[in-house]
Amino acid sequence: RSTPSNSSAASDVYKRQEKLTDAEDLIKQENYSEAEKTYIEIVALDPLNIPAYLGLAKIYLKQKDFEHAKELYEHILKINSQSDRAFSGLGDIAAQQGNWEQAKNNYQKSIELAKKNPEHYLDLAAAYYKLDKPGRALTAVRRASELEPNNPKYLDFLIEAAIINKNKILALDAFNKLKNINPDNQKLAEFRKRIQEL
Repeated sequence: RSTPSNSSAASDVYKRQEKLTDAEDLIKQENYSEAEKTYIEIVALDPLNIPAYLGLAKIYLKQKDFEHAKELYEHILKINSQSDRAFSGLGDIAAQQGNWEQAKNNYQKSIELAKKNPEHYLDLAAAYYKLDKPGRALTAVRRASELEPNNPKYLDFLIEAAIINKNKILALDAFNKLKNINPDNQKLAEFRKRIQEL
């Protein structure tokens, strides 16, 4: 039989989960001040709630308040040094500030901690582009596309990377996949022309 304290603990967890969902919805509606309030309420009740800190950091990042976003990501890493999303967030801050070497290093750490998250590979690919390493960018985006082969965003990036690396076979392969998945894609005609010119 569950003791009353057990059931109240369970209901607290449920309430926090509900609040997290509410806050995520508020972010989608771009109602950042209400979302921020909700996350702060959660953290006040549960000072180790990483999803709430991640949510807050995301708001500050969207508002380009890099200082507070960075403080939060670093705080998350004190609670859990294995948080791939905290490293990814630090990478996003560095990227938005044009520090691509630092962005790359943080994205690599996020990949070491979450090898199956295709978004991290895409972020890394973008950093490699900015660092003028198209071959490495291609390797990273290929990995993202292997993890989610039918994701149009990854295929789009893969075609672009293959064209830049003059890899016609790979570009054509990705192009045909994209055409099957997303036949109305506005970029298909332009991609076809660029692949033919390789």
